Amino acid sequence: MVYRRLRRSDYVALGRVVIARRAQSTLVFAVLAALIVLEVSSLMGTVGYGDRYPVTTLGRIIGIVVIITGVGLFSGITSFLAQWFLKPRVADDVAADKVVAAQVQVLRDELAQRDREYRLALEELKAQLAALSRSEAEA
Repeated sequence: MVYRRLRRSDYVALGRVVIARRAQSTLVFAVLAALIVLEVSSLMGTVGYGDRYPVTTLGRIIGIVVIITGVGLFSGITSFLAQWFLKPRVADDVAADKVVAAQVQVLRDELAQRDREYRLALEELKAQLAALSRSEAEA
């Protein structure tokens, strides 16, 4: 049934989706590969009790490959999920950084405006002091 549906589907559109959503496609592939490895390893691998284990060299090699593949697939799925959980936080951090930068710029502009006002007031006070000094000198 799956073969018939895939045969009817548009492979070009499927390829576009896979290319456009590479991370999600990789996750789907990793999950499917993990399921296949799980199914195959359930026939050959041990459960850790030591009651069943491979005894031939070929069986041990296959067991090693299955274990390494399982650990690699589990790591890949875990890293994808970790990236997925952290991605919104990174976006929030970027938005928060933009808000903080805007607030800092507003404060800088306000300080610059107050500095200009204080300099003008200081110049005005100096002029008044000079005028008072001249009037005292004339009197």
